[in-house]
Parts: sequence; C-alpha cells; structure tokens
Amino acid sequence: MRVPLPLRALPLLVAACVVLSACAPVGGRDVPDPPAAPELSAATAPVEYAGSRVDIRPGTRVGDYRYAMLSCYPFDSHVVWGRSPLRDAPESWGERVREVLHEAGVTLTRDPDALFRTEKRNARYLLGARVTGIEMTVCDGIDWFSGDATGRQRGRAEITVDWRVYSVLKERTVFSRTVEAEAKLADAARNGEVLLLDRAMANAARTLLGTDGVRKLLTAPDDASGGEPRRAKLEVASPPLYTEPLRGKADRVRHAVVTVGADGHGSGVFVTPALILTNQHVVGANDRMPVTLTDGRRVMARVLRRDRRRDVAVLHVEPDGHTPVPIRADSPRIADTVYAVGTPLDEDLAATVTRGTVSAFRESERGLRLIQADADIQGGNSGGPLLDARGNVVGLAVSGVQAGGDPTSIGVNFFIPIAAALDHLDLALRRDADAPRAGVR
Repeated sequence: MRVPLPLRALPLLVAACVVLSACAPVGGRDVPDPPAAPELSAATAPVEYAGSRVDIRPGTRVGDYRYAMLSCYPFDSHVVWGRSPLRDAPESWGERVREVLHEAGVTLTRDPDALFRTEKRNARYLLGARVTGIEMTVCDGIDWFSGDATGRQRGRAEITVDWRVYSVLKERTVFSRTVEAEAKLADAARNGEVLLLDRAMANAARTLLGTDGVRKLLTAPDDASGGEPRRAKLEVASPPLYTEPLRGKADRVRHAVVTVGADGHGSGVFVTPALILTNQHVVGANDRMPVTLTDGRRVMARVLRRDRRRDVAVLHVEPDGHTPVPIRADSPRIADTVYAVGTPLDEDLAATVTRGTVSAFRESERGLRLIQADADIQGGNSGGPLLDARGNVVGLAVSGVQAGGDPTSIGVNFFIPIAAALDHLDLALRRDADAPRAGVR
C-alpha cells in the first residue's frame, strides 16, 4: 500500500521540529541555583523580612519575547514592568526569600517549624531588598496543531538586588550588599515570567547568605548579658512563701499573671507590686510593652532589663495595688506537682491554669539548665509562671516540643528555673515578711 506523501513526510517534519526547537535561543538546561548557603553554625538573632521595593519605573522594557520557528511564538512585543503578567510579581518574593532564610538556619520572627505558631518573635534585624535591574528573555511555546501560543513560557531572567540589614536596636543600617543573580526555566510553565523572577529572587537571597559579612553579623555571639553591660544588683523584695496548697487560693493567685504585648503576645508574672518577669523573646528589642491585667485594664510597662541568652526580661510598672506571688529559689523535685499559668493562644484565655508534674531536668542548646514538665502550655504562655503545689514561682515557661507537624503541645515543655532568671537579670532576692502577696486577704 502506498503511503500518502504528507504521511510519508511526517517523520521528517517531526525531526525538523526537534532540530529547530534545539536551536531556539532560549531553553536548554536550567541554570543551576547557587549552592545552598551552608547552614549557619550558631543561632541567629530573630530576623524579619521587611519586604522588597522595585526601583524600576512602570512601563519600562525589561525583556523580550523571542521568536524561533516552530518553537517560540512570534510575539511582536516586549516584557514590560508594571504590566501583566509582572504587575503582581513581587507579591510572591517574600515567601521565596523566607524559605531560603529558613533553609540556611536563620531564626525568623515567625518560624514555620515552630511549636507555637501564634507566637511571633520580636525582630532584632530587618532584611530589605531593593530591586534595581531586571533583564528577561522569554519564549512562549507554539501549539503545533492550532498554530497559536500555548500560554506557557520558558526562558531566562537576571536580577540585581541591593540588600540592606537594619538593626532595630541601633536604629540604622548595619550591612548592605548588591548582588546579581539569574535563573533559567527549561520546561515551559504557565506564568513562566513570574516563576522566573521568583527563582531569580530566591537565588539572590542564597548569594547574600553565602557572603561572610552577613553570616558574621547574624551569628555574632551574645555576651553573658545578651549585649547589656554588667549591671548593679537590683533588690527584689519577695513576700513570704505560701505554705498551704494552691487550690484554696488559686483564683486569686492567677490575678498576679498578666498578658504581655498584643500581636504575638506572651505572658508574665508580678514578683513585686512593680516588677513583672517574662521572656526576652516576648519583649524583643522594645523599650516599652503593653501589659493587660486579668481585670481587663491595660498599662504600659518599661523594659527594665533583659538577657537574650537566658531569654528573660523584667518589666516595671507603676505600683497600683498589684499583688505578686512569692519566689521560691530552690528547684522543685522530679515528680513534684506544678501548675503553669498564662494566656494560651488568645488573649480571652488569660490566666489559664494547667496542672502537671516535673518530668526531668535538661540542658538547652546553649548548655543552660531547664525544668521539663508536662503541664500543658501553648503559644502565648511564654514568660508565664510555673508554680509549685503551694503557688510559689519556681520557673518561667519558655518552649515545648511538638510531634510531627502538629503545632500543639504534647506535654514535653520547658521552663527556666526562677533562680537562673534572677541571676541573669542581676536581681537579688530578699524575703520581705511585710510584702503583700496574691491570694492573701
């Protein structure tokens, strides 16, 4: 049987298309990403990606749609900044940059792997990006059956980014670096132009994290007081220890516990009528913090001292009838009954009390002693007190362990011994027989 000429020619046409496609000016293998920046060797201060700004005027030509026979549709147009499909391109850059930071071990203000997702660390550094240049070469594929454009793009993009690191404490830019990065997309995809810039921005972040300057800045070790100069001892006049079980006075004792902050709140506890203990990561670099009492009143507190290494801070408010709970400086024993008090998850849950036992004593990654207990805590409990069976403060909530991807507590929670908190804040405990205490009329 004779094969019609068009069918006999089909293999040749297919071969020709393959050859011509291979000769297209864009495509080929992807440009490899820069090597992933080695994981940082030490914990970093919390970093927040503050966003990006594009210093390219809308309407500026930033690339071209290239033509290749049987491969790239013959668009007679350019890639123009500020017009579709690039109008909203920067909206996805933040997520790409945060992914790169997280992969490199940078501590983010919102850690995607954190146990308590409702908590937000206060940033020590802000990272910002200013995009000053974009160059793109794009190929929109051809549908061989209809001859129309497929709406799927491949190509190449180059981006120039001015990075800035701003210190919240010093209130100035402490590091800057301009980097150039590129990305190539071999397999055509819808919104390929946007995907190319996403990849290029992520590669620019990887290049930044590979520089010694930014790595040294973010991993600069704390000194013993987390950057604070050595301070004179501040006396804490603590009331007499409770000797009766907590149950009879629990409702009144819980009024000594407060909510610290608003967005990304934590907890705290009055240890004198004017002093509140909490975590450093709750107050961050702020000098003043809002404090909400259990009766709903909100007062402003001044951050008197903080220690980033031990993750503790002491706040000062004007004395206004606030009644504290006593401090018990010696450690509880394994299997002792303890109570955790704080504001888990939502401010409407202020002064929630949970019960558990001391499970063990552990060391943190920095070699600092921690109390492990199964008293339930959630996001928002940070800085709240751990009480003994009589209601005396023996620790401050600081962290917990999660199982798999579940962000809730599984009963493996950690607390800073109260004596260590006092020591790192240079607070001297003095027992005052006449000092008022919560729960005693």
